[in-house]
Amino acid sequence: MRFSLSLRLFIGDTDEDAWAQARAVERQIAEAAGTSTFLRSSSTDTSVGRQRALALTDHELHDDCFWTGLTKLLGGFANSQALVGTEERILDTLGRYRELGVDTFLVTTGAEAAWDPSLEGFLARAKKELA
Repeated sequence: MRFSLSLRLFIGDTDEDAWAQARAVERQIAEAAGTSTFLRSSSTDTSVGRQRALALTDHELHDDCFWTGLTKLLGGFANSQALVGTEERILDTLGRYRELGVDTFLVTTGAEAAWDPSLEGFLARAKKELA
C-alpha cells in the first residue's frame, strides 16, 4: 500500500515571508468566495475525504507548519492543505511525513494561482534529500 499527500507550499526566506504569501492567497480566495460556482455546487458533497479534511480545520496550524486555513475557506476541496515556512522548515516536515510512511507528495499551487517556477529548485532539492 502506498500513501500520498497533496499540499500547497508557501515558502519564504523567513517564516514571516511565507505567512505573508499564505495570508495573501487566503484573502484572494475569501474575496472571490461569493463568486465561486464550484464551491456553491459542491456544498452537498459528503465524501469521507472531504469530511476528514474539514475535521482538521478546528485548529488552523498543526505540527510545525501544516496549515488548514485554506481548507476551511474552500470547504475541504481543491488540495487546500498547505505547508508554510522556510525551505528548511518545510523540508524537515516533509522528512517527518516520509518517516511516517508518506510515499508521494503532490505539490500544487491551487486553481487560483499559476505554477510558481521558483518552486522548481526547492522541489529538486526535496527529491534529492527525501530519496
